[in-house]
Amino acid sequence: MSNSAAFPRDALMGSITQALEAEHPAPCLVRAEAPIPRMNAVAWLRAQRGGEKTYWFDRERSFEMAGIGAAHCVTGAGRLDYAALFGELRAALSHAHPEARYYGGMRFDDLAPADPRWRMFGAHRFVAPRFEVLTQGGECVLACNAYWRGGEAIEAELGEIQRAFETLALPPPPAPIALPALDSRSDSPGREEWDRLVAHVLDGIEAGEMEKVVLARQSEFQFSGDLDPIDLLARLAENAADAFLFCFQPNGGPAFLGASPERLFKRTGARILSEALAGTRPRGNSEQEDAELSDELLHSDKDLREHRFVMDCIARAFSALCTDVHTDDALSLVKLSSCQHLVCHYEGTLAEGRCDADVLEALHPTPAVGGHSVQAALTCIRELEPFDRGWYAGPVGWVGADSSEFAIAIRSGLVDGLGLYCYSGAGIVAGATAEQEWREIETKMRAFQRVVANDD
Repeated sequence: MSNSAAFPRDALMGSITQALEAEHPAPCLVRAEAPIPRMNAVAWLRAQRGGEKTYWFDRERSFEMAGIGAAHCVTGAGRLDYAALFGELRAALSHAHPEARYYGGMRFDDLAPADPRWRMFGAHRFVAPRFEVLTQGGECVLACNAYWRGGEAIEAELGEIQRAFETLALPPPPAPIALPALDSRSDSPGREEWDRLVAHVLDGIEAGEMEKVVLARQSEFQFSGDLDPIDLLARLAENAADAFLFCFQPNGGPAFLGASPERLFKRTGARILSEALAGTRPRGNSEQEDAELSDELLHSDKDLREHRFVMDCIARAFSALCTDVHTDDALSLVKLSSCQHLVCHYEGTLAEGRCDADVLEALHPTPAVGGHSVQAALTCIRELEPFDRGWYAGPVGWVGADSSEFAIAIRSGLVDGLGLYCYSGAGIVAGATAEQEWREIETKMRAFQRVVANDD
């Protein structure tokens, strides 16, 4: 396949020029699309050198986007103002371009001190890629986004697009992906420190200071050479069925990526979906063992209490934000490749005047990743965890003109040079033990462990 066949430059340049030369009432995102032959989006992203890289694949496998460059970026440091952020995104999006979206996320805790590794991500960062390979409904398109400011800025924007077109590369023929050799692993907190932290939390729970705290662990993997985050993403995708796949790499620097099973919310018009996901058991080595583990989870007092905190949080948020709410009649299980969880689904219609900013502010952080009560748990996490969570367990996703979707960024890691920093957590409630929760985190990390060990 030639570059000209895969990348219809003339057609896209003509359309995006027309969109930029049209008059718009205010600065906004404009977009052009052209059909292209179906291609592997991750392989295409791997072939692009340098610059901003963005990737999103929804859990239902109906919508995949790989993006390079940045037509427009909305980012900031310090305290997050949800209303201001989503107001800026809405102002830039147009119903005339329903597929135009900003992709990104935000820190788990904008009050916690930020580690330098997370500096380029900001407290929040949302990007409209310059070019996208977008697959949806069986069709594949190459899209070009531009930010209209009017006047002399139009020529400058067109010049940047023309230069960016020259750098686009086709994906190479399929070939096995080998990561650099794994040299070492270290955990923060280590096992002895973990035991101490869990005991501290349990003492606080017994004293009535809180009812649940989600403690996380950072596992640092060091490699013999620089780790390409898109190589890691490609390997992770092979082991991540039924998960949201994402990757955000600002300006060619460190990259945050993961395979999260957990939706925070999805909005289509005023209709909104969410789910309570908590409680964990590994998958069994046989159908009988798997069924026994499932039954154990469904009848575990400790796990049911942990899950109830999440259910109550979502139910309160939906009751305050929606005109009608529907939920499952009974709990069910979601079964992933390495573990299984309790789940309950919620659906509602947002009341007039309610928007994404209200939903995020009401839901994040859920007790699935923070604890209960929320503020007491966050204070405990800030005091006890010996690392910066960054975007781990924060909301990641996309925002469009009339729809949006966010996952909770669990089962995730930060790639920085020779290092991969993986994150996972466990909910500490009355009756928990340090040994049990340590094993639970190991279960949750299996997908990453298989990938980094080059073990299929």
